[in-house]
Amino acid sequence: YMQFHNRKLFAKAYAPAPFCFSVRRSELHSPEGTLSIEEAATSAGGSGVAAPIMTIVAHSGAAAATPMQLPLSASTRVSFAGDRHLH
Repeated sequence: YMQFHNRKLFAKAYAPAPFCFSVRRSELHSPEGTLSIEEAATSAGGSGVAAPIMTIVAHSGAAAATPMQLPLSASTRVSFAGDRHLH
């Protein structure tokens, strides 16, 4: 129901998109896996297949962003880069 109305409400560039992304080491590598948030089908005649939720997302390419850092302990810090998706 809402997907139909969202197509009328939002321009294509700003429309909600499925929350499903591939996880990879770099563009030169194949995906290691996927990250998705899914909801189960709840309709009476539904197939029961889970589908990704629809979210509004802002995307920033890896070339435009500086690497992010995550402290693991007082002396260990992990640095990572890549595309960023803000939901």
